[in-house]
Amino acid sequence: MKNFTRLMQYSLLLFLLLVNYSCTVQKNNNIDDILGIWTEHWDKDSDVTYVDTLRFYKKNNKLQIECINDSIYIFSQIKFDDSLLTFTNENICDPNERFFIYYTLTLINKDLLEGEIVNSRKTRVGMRFEKLRNKY
Repeated sequence: MKNFTRLMQYSLLLFLLLVNYSCTVQKNNNIDDILGIWTEHWDKDSDVTYVDTLRFYKKNNKLQIECINDSIYIFSQIKFDDSLLTFTNENICDPNERFFIYYTLTLINKDLLEGEIVNSRKTRVGMRFEKLRNKY
């Protein structure tokens, strides 16, 4: 009986260690799936008339974004968790206004991100990014 009790204690301890380990393991967030060149497409009912092309790349093992067709943007707060990509884009072309665009996008498949933006003027617009090519 004593051996059985000790076996149960060890089993319970092993179970608790495994549960704790599985809760602390970081998710595989598929960051490599979004690396590459992407072009934006705005919802048809939007009044946005420009199209930017973004490069998503890793630097020092962190996701980075740059606009390859315009240099008036500063990207920050870039997070990719599982399939959700969020980031902030500051448009610096007007020195009299700090204008921010907050992106929330879901990776639908390896070639499509869909979601919406909300800007600092409280405008909300649906949009998507389509991958032009992998890597960079």
